Amino acid sequence: MKLGTNAQGLIGSDLEWPEFDPLGFTNNISDETLEWYRAAELKHGRVCMLAALGQLVQSFWHLPDPSGVFDSTDSSFGAFNKVVSERPWAAIQILLAIFAVEVLGAK
Repeated sequence: MKLGTNAQGLIGSDLEWPEFDPLGFTNNISDETLEWYRAAELKHGRVCMLAALGQLVQSFWHLPDPSGVFDSTDSSFGAFNKVVSERPWAAIQILLAIFAVEVLGAK
């Protein structure tokens, strides 16, 4: 559970669980890889916070839906399936946007 030599003394490594690395991700890695791990952890944490906020907001407020796709289903997964079946290019556009954000966000 000890941190690797590159990760010791980093900001945030001495808080709640000091030197917590049960799978040994910080052992024998370069500084660049460690920076990439930290950036990925921050990005995924921010995405999770936005997803949690989205779950709360959607219960109280909805955008107007002139096409009626999201009003006719009870779940977000059902709405996504309906969009994919009716407009497959929309799903491809969503996946390409996610891909672009990942590629352009990488160093």
